[in-house]
Amino acid sequence: EIVHLPDGRVLAAAGDQGTSSGPEPNVRGIVKRCDLLDPLTGAYNQAYFLETLEREYLRCARYGDSLGLLFIDLDGFKAINDELGHHVGDQLLCRVTRALQDTLRESDVLARYGGDEFVALLLRPGEQDIEWVAERVRRAIETTRFEHAGHVVAVTASVGCAFASPRRGARNPQRMVVGADQAMKVQTEETFGPVITVTPFDPEEAVVRLANDTPYGLSSSVWT
Repeated sequence: EIVHLPDGRVLAAAGDQGTSSGPEPNVRGIVKRCDLLDPLTGAYNQAYFLETLEREYLRCARYGDSLGLLFIDLDGFKAINDELGHHVGDQLLCRVTRALQDTLRESDVLARYGGDEFVALLLRPGEQDIEWVAERVRRAIETTRFEHAGHVVAVTASVGCAFASPRRGARNPQRMVVGADQAMKVQTEETFGPVITVTPFDPEEAVVRLANDTPYGLSSSVWT
């Protein structure tokens, strides 16, 4: 059994000769995990993210917990692909993924949503916590850079947020993705610099506002 891991490694495992019992259990586990991951970056893929979102949304509705979602779009990424090549763009995506993984908690769920878009599911955040995390994410991406053929490769990011404390019986977690995406697009259209946009998400209505209309000043001890 040959397993190609997202980081480029190849794992070979052979069962006992003369049997057809299939790959050993640890290999089966790796194969299953690979089905959940984006093959380029090693982040979770969109399908796994949406499945996890639905499960966590229903859990939050049942137990009264909160849920946060970040929608992250890399600014100007297409220009990097066009000018320096897709191999450089791929390297940048992998470096951004590592920066995001280092910034988020282990309990949060990071996924590549498609192209140069990422999403992150934050478990049990406060409404102000999610704004603080979004700013940390934006800065982590902004400081991710490397050199290639005499060029400094770097991007900025637009980050939209959705926050929900779903009511019991709520059944539409996809609205969180839509709300965070809309908030991100508002930021992308603004012209006054790296402003984080936020959607305080109500299960009945999503309201978009700019995060610089809300207080910051939270310490790192808040997000533990």
